[in-house]
Amino acid sequence: MEFRIDRTAFAEAVGRAVRALPARTPVPVLGGLLLEADAGRLAVTGFDFEAAVRVEADAEVTAPGRVLVPGRRLLEVCRVLPEGPVSCALEASRFTVEADGTRFGLSTLPLAEYPALPAAPAPCGTVDADAFAAAVAQVAVAAGRDETLPLLTGVQLRLEDGEMTLSASDRYRYAVRRLEWKPAAALDGAVEALLPARRLLDLARSLGRCGDVVIGWEPGGGGGLFGFEGGRTRTALRLLDGRLPAYTSLFDMAGRRSPRWSARRSRRRCGGSRWWRRRTVRCGWTSRPTAPYCCARATGTTWRPSGCRPC
Repeated sequence: MEFRIDRTAFAEAVGRAVRALPARTPVPVLGGLLLEADAGRLAVTGFDFEAAVRVEADAEVTAPGRVLVPGRRLLEVCRVLPEGPVSCALEASRFTVEADGTRFGLSTLPLAEYPALPAAPAPCGTVDADAFAAAVAQVAVAAGRDETLPLLTGVQLRLEDGEMTLSASDRYRYAVRRLEWKPAAALDGAVEALLPARRLLDLARSLGRCGDVVIGWEPGGGGGLFGFEGGRTRTALRLLDGRLPAYTSLFDMAGRRSPRWSARRSRRRCGGSRWWRRRTVRCGWTSRPTAPYCCARATGTTWRPSGCRPC
């Protein structure tokens, strides 16, 4: 195996794929990146049973082949390489990286022990990459971080004809965001999937500004997959078991009044601002759908004081 590639493209591909690797794993091969060189391209793949990331880049391939190398060590090498072309080759059981007189050698991992990668789910539609990244960022902040409750660490994605709904909750707050998407064909009912919030946020950020994101779906409950492809990056996420509680009644504000409480308690939330001398306050919402704030009410006019912090 031997190929030549631009340093920037190589470092970007390795940096994206290494984000799928687990921080700690009892299986050493899961800490490796799979490099596949063939027909003028290099494919870098990271996999940890929960997510699989495959990034492709243009390369001059002299000898095609496959190799499994330690992912984070390769990323450290890419960060210190000088700008310009990079030559990589497999020499027996050692993978060498050379650029402008600088040469590094990495021990390879046993390729035979690497698990089989999941097949990419069949595409079912597209969504704008920028809109999708913004929606995921707005919703993921409400997802829980307690790994003992995996259901609450996910973002629920619901697909209907022409509309995508993202929702998340950690029991104390609930965020919902809707946006348009373009299904490839009419859906046979709504599609729902619970995806890991942290993984989904990482891939949404990496796919931003790539035009359209192709969405693929493979049913199967907790063993199913959801795929996202944008530019030359392809990601597959394993679904979580279960679904979030219904939220429709939570956002039905018809006939409800704004809550009120004493200004003395609200001053504690707002850093003791002297502005808070009114008798009552109420909760309002900014133009951002997930950012509530407290404000005072006086003489029929509501405004936000400078000393008020978001709730």
